[in-house]
Amino acid sequence: MHRKILLALLISAALPAALLQAGPQAGEESAPAVQEEKTPAENLAFEPTRVTLDVKDTRVRAVMKEIQRQTGNRIPWSRKAKNVVLPEFKADGETFWSVLDRLGKATGNMYLWEEKGG
Repeated sequence: MHRKILLALLISAALPAALLQAGPQAGEESAPAVQEEKTPAENLAFEPTRVTLDVKDTRVRAVMKEIQRQTGNRIPWSRKAKNVVLPEFKADGETFWSVLDRLGKATGNMYLWEEKGG
């Protein structure tokens, strides 16, 4: 049953693409191209979130809060995490994941991505 549904989905997905490539037949007018509008969230969906920081003598937890503020990404804090003081930590338009990786290396903390749910 699953194979039939999957096959039907593949065929239905391929059919419109094949029709679009064929173009208008003799004597037919082509329809004007329709440009779909995207929401701001859709426009940013594939853009990496950037972080800019320049802190001195700051605890890791405070740096993480600033990263959360700039990116809107929630970073869970474990009681086992080391809340050491960073003598200096800078990022200039660096990606969220790159900054988090460097922060982990600088402090001995490890950040894991875990997806919960179905």
